[in-house]
Amino acid sequence: MLNSKPVSYQVLKFILKHLDPSLRIQLCLVCPSIHTLEKSTPSYIHYLKITDNSVTVNRVTCQITVTDRKVDYQFDINQFPSISGTVELRNSRNNLTKTMKYLLDKLFKGRTVKVGQLAISCENPLRVPLAARINVNVLEVFDSRSLSAASSLIANSCLPLSLIKLPFKSLLKTNNNPITSIVNRKTKKWHFKAPTTAPHNLRRVLTFLQNRRVTTAHFERGHFCFSIVIEYFMGDSDIENGTYYTFDTTRGAVFVVMERSRKRYKAMLEDGSSRRSNQLTIKKNSTSKLVISKIQQGDAWILGFKIERRRLFPTFF
Repeated sequence: MLNSKPVSYQVLKFILKHLDPSLRIQLCLVCPSIHTLEKSTPSYIHYLKITDNSVTVNRVTCQITVTDRKVDYQFDINQFPSISGTVELRNSRNNLTKTMKYLLDKLFKGRTVKVGQLAISCENPLRVPLAARINVNVLEVFDSRSLSAASSLIANSCLPLSLIKLPFKSLLKTNNNPITSIVNRKTKKWHFKAPTTAPHNLRRVLTFLQNRRVTTAHFERGHFCFSIVIEYFMGDSDIENGTYYTFDTTRGAVFVVMERSRKRYKAMLEDGSSRRSNQLTIKKNSTSKLVISKIQQGDAWILGFKIERRRLFPTFF
């Protein structure tokens, strides 16, 4: 029988680095001797979701429930964390918010955590331990209440984010919100879910999102709202070339917008643009142009608005 040999420091560090984050935490609980090494090794999480009473790390969910009586559980998660469905029972007078802080402290405090996508859905305030900060690539929030929770958890070092997914109305509440420190950075891309904001608020949102890549889902507003979008692009001189907005809308809205824009800006159309059925190019000024395009993807219809640089040809005398 072969004699077992202790695992070297470098080998153990390599194993921890590539081990599933949820298993890493469990392993650390049953092997206190690797606690320091485990915390010093960066953890990579593909998907992290936080709600008022649960934390999901990839496919493993830690959920908090409340009971007013003692339940005879066989296992303590600190002693047998590898057993599926185990429960840690704690006598506590804390409310749910403080209990969630305990769970976040246990999972993330003192660790270097990098998350592919962070999803937050919290109706109550989320208390985050001071030392618990995570690096995020994509942020998804489900309501405006979750914005503050996100700002308290995301590390400043990972800004700007690659993508933010949020309800359209949430941006209307960012003026006095800590999330402003995140969204004011030039996030590379925005994706809105089911925008239903009133027309008079649309210009305010567009101004806030200046010079960003924006996509919206299920934008079922009429031609009037798209007129505001076009007027914003044509009237604001500070919009940078390359700014691109797309709206997932209806077939009827796409054709109405294209036809009315063709008539309204007839004198400003680029040569040959009127003959293209899927695209309009409108001269904005001497250096920029607005390209309006309609795109069909299966049953979906998309309107695109993009500011591009005009090609200027030299004049010879």
